Amino acid sequence: MSTSPPPDRHPLGPAVARYCADVTEALGEEVPEATRTAIRAATGRLVGDHTSVIVVGEQKRGKSSLINALLGADGLMPEDVDVATTVHVAVRHAPKLSALAWFRDATEPQPIKLSELSAYAAVDPESRRPRHPDVVAVTVDHPADLLTGGLELIDTPGVGGLDSGHARLTMTALDRADLLVFVTSGASEMTASELRFLTEATERIAIVLFVLAQIDKYPNWSRTLERNRELLAGHAPRFVTAPWFPVSSVRWWDGVEAEERGEHDTARERRHDSGLPDLVAALADAAARGSQVRLGNALHVARNEVDGVVARSSRLLRRLSRDPGVEAEVADLTRQLAALESSGAAWRTTVRTRTRELGERLQLGFQRSLSDLRTLLDKRIAEAEPLELKEIPAEVEAGVRALWADLETETGKSVRGVLDEITQGLGTPGLETTGTDLVLPERLRRLPAMVVGRQDNRSAIDHLERLSGSYRTGALTATLLAVVTGGVAIPLMVGVLITGEAMFNRLRRDQTTRSVTDVTRHVARVVSDLGVEGPVEIRRVVDLVDRSLVAHVTTQLTTERAQLRAELTEQEQLVAADDRRVERRRAELQDRVDRLTALSGRGAELQVRLEGDLGGAP
Repeated sequence: MSTSPPPDRHPLGPAVARYCADVTEALGEEVPEATRTAIRAATGRLVGDHTSVIVVGEQKRGKSSLINALLGADGLMPEDVDVATTVHVAVRHAPKLSALAWFRDATEPQPIKLSELSAYAAVDPESRRPRHPDVVAVTVDHPADLLTGGLELIDTPGVGGLDSGHARLTMTALDRADLLVFVTSGASEMTASELRFLTEATERIAIVLFVLAQIDKYPNWSRTLERNRELLAGHAPRFVTAPWFPVSSVRWWDGVEAEERGEHDTARERRHDSGLPDLVAALADAAARGSQVRLGNALHVARNEVDGVVARSSRLLRRLSRDPGVEAEVADLTRQLAALESSGAAWRTTVRTRTRELGERLQLGFQRSLSDLRTLLDKRIAEAEPLELKEIPAEVEAGVRALWADLETETGKSVRGVLDEITQGLGTPGLETTGTDLVLPERLRRLPAMVVGRQDNRSAIDHLERLSGSYRTGALTATLLAVVTGGVAIPLMVGVLITGEAMFNRLRRDQTTRSVTDVTRHVARVVSDLGVEGPVEIRRVVDLVDRSLVAHVTTQLTTERAQLRAELTEQEQLVAADDRRVERRRAELQDRVDRLTALSGRGAELQVRLEGDLGGAP
């Protein structure tokens, strides 16, 4: 695998840089400052010497665990805590491990211990506030093989959940990224917030690698993968052909442990089953062709903005040309909105009816899932070996999260179904999925530790009474052997051994009984908490879905009405305007469309020349 030259020395580097500069000048003030900043940022990266890979995913999708596995550094990134909303963690190659914290308004970073990484990059689990609110970024130097080719991994805050600031920060970070690794879980299909993020991300990033994590936990992950492909086709079709990598960090570490034990065949099998080698190869390939990746991304960002302006200008040009088709479209939309305004009560009734049905369906499904979970755990306890009992609390937590993931999926499907029904009923396209995600209650997010029963504090006499059966068994055995053999020593020794074994078996049975009791009590407590907290959260979310859908649809339809009125007003003004004035404006606009179309074509030609190096990346 050959490493490509830096973009500034790449044969197409100067041409791409000139193209981006021409685009910025041609667009002028017509696009927002944020757009011009994104183009300048993409151009600035052309002289970089590393490939920035931003790793994005909602909380609890296995994102940080994935990065740890890729680096071969178990526990490096905080895995079981929420990352602070203002912190990204960037990992670059260096011979020695070290970390730096960057503080707001400070000119120099502060060295920190790797053991302190969680303290600087994560919120306090109790207060839910950053321990160091003035930290704006953390950088880590690491000797991982994956990073030797100039790859930089950037771990980001989760893009979903209650804190929408996570998504805004991550979207901003895309301006400094060359490639996006989007991590989702095998537990359930993509959420509304994930799809909204990807829809917007299509404007800022050219190459995306999708990772379906935690496949070891969810046997039906392949169906989730297919559903995700379908969702991408509807929300971010440019990424339909992007590669997917089903992975398991757990299997990867199982392979590492097997290698350390000298079980080389098992290690090789576990690593292969983890799916990590394919993802590592794809990332290494991107690093080796970093210049082409950066050039392609800069072209994508610039061309995307040019094409958007061309589309808007072309619509205006059609109106200036008094195209009868435009008037027909406007008239049709006017009729649709008139019908919409007269049927406001109908769609509100639809929302009320469907959300009530959603609540009933979620509550019933929840109770059934809860019963199935309890039955499964009871069976697990009954069949578990003594040493396996200690693993059950972790299985309880996994079961709770899987149950909740199913509820999230059902909620998302129902919300999309209601929006589709309203859209079809009103004949008004464009309604988008609203974000109303179930949130695992705090009490269930951090399950209590299993309470271990009190140790046996009875007196020695009580123990002797409990074990008297063992003594009697040993004594009886010794007496019988003495009668048969006519001796004392050997029968006495055999009796002692039998007595000891009986005592040990009795104590082991008692310990197992106590362990089973502890685990059973823990399961009962968790199921009880889930039975109390779950219905409350479902009722809260169903009410939120109802109110959010009404507000969401109302807002969108109000916006559409306002846009229609503006278009109609402009159309009326054009009809009333002097023909010579309209023709002059039309000629100016046609010239602009022609120039921008030629600029877009120039970018397309550059993209074609890069396409082979990018391996056909979208």
